Amino acid sequence: MSKRHAEVQRALEEFDVEVALRLVRGHARRGVVSDHTLEAYRTGLLQFFRYLQEQRLTVLGFDRLEAGLYRDTLRRRHKAATVIARLAPVRQLYRALQIEEIAPGDPFAEVVVAKPSDAPPRPYTPDEIRQMLTCPLTPTEETLLLLGANAGLRRDEMLKLTWGDVDLAGGRLRVFGKGKKERSVRISRSLRAALERLREATGKPATESRVLGLDTTHQLVYALEKIVARAHVQWRGVHSLRRAAGSRLHRETGSLQAAQKLLGHASIETTTRYTYHDETHDATVEDW
Repeated sequence: MSKRHAEVQRALEEFDVEVALRLVRGHARRGVVSDHTLEAYRTGLLQFFRYLQEQRLTVLGFDRLEAGLYRDTLRRRHKAATVIARLAPVRQLYRALQIEEIAPGDPFAEVVVAKPSDAPPRPYTPDEIRQMLTCPLTPTEETLLLLGANAGLRRDEMLKLTWGDVDLAGGRLRVFGKGKKERSVRISRSLRAALERLREATGKPATESRVLGLDTTHQLVYALEKIVARAHVQWRGVHSLRRAAGSRLHRETGSLQAAQKLLGHASIETTTRYTYHDETHDATVEDW
C-alpha cells in the first residue's frame, strides 16, 4: 500500500470531509468544479458521513445493501431532486476511490436513485416547440408559448406579467416569482418580436394591463391545450414549457447555474446535475 493510499484511508476512517472533497474535485468528469457546486458537494458528504457515524459504518466497508438503505433514508427526509443532489458527491467519491484503486467498487452502482413517480414531467422537445410555433397562432398564443419556452416563466408569472414589466428597449422582463421575489429575465429575439406584434394588436395597452390578458390558470391551460391540439404534439402541461427553457439553456451552455438564474430557482438542488457557471448565458438566451 502506498503512502498516499494509507493517508486517504486514515482520513476516511476519521470522516475527513475536506480530504473527500479533494478526491472528488481531483477526479471531476469535466475537470472543473465551481465554488457553488463544491459547497453542494460538501453538504452531501457531511450528511453521508454523519449517517455512517450514526450507523457505525465505514466509507470503505459500505456495501450495496447499505447503499440502498441510505437512499431510502434520504427519500424519507427529502424530495427526489434533493436526494439526487445529496447522493451526487457520494457517487463521485466512490468513483474517485475506484480510479485510485482504494475501493474495489461502487456500492451505489446499481442503486436506483429516484422513484419513477418522483420523475418530473418531460419538457416539450425542441421539435415540439417548433411545431407549435409554426402552426397558426394569434399574437397572444405566440407570446404565451415564448414566455414559457424561452423566458422560462411559471404559470402565475405569465398571468401576472404586465406591460409595465416589459422593457423592450432594454430587452428585459421584470418577473415576480414565488414569495414575490423579483428577477430580471432577458427577452429573446423571437419573444421581442412576439411582444411587439401583441402590443400592436392590442393598441398600445396601459402599463398596468396584463400582457396575455388572461385572468385565471384555467384560461391559460385551455389556451395552451388548443395550441397543442392544433400542432398535433403530446400534451405535457404548461410547466413543461418552462422545463424546456431550462433544459435548452443547460444543454447549450453546460451551466446549471445559468438555468437556475433564468428560472429563478431558490436552490440549485432542484436540478440533478452540477457544472461550471457561465456568465455568457444572457447572450445565449437573447439569440433564441
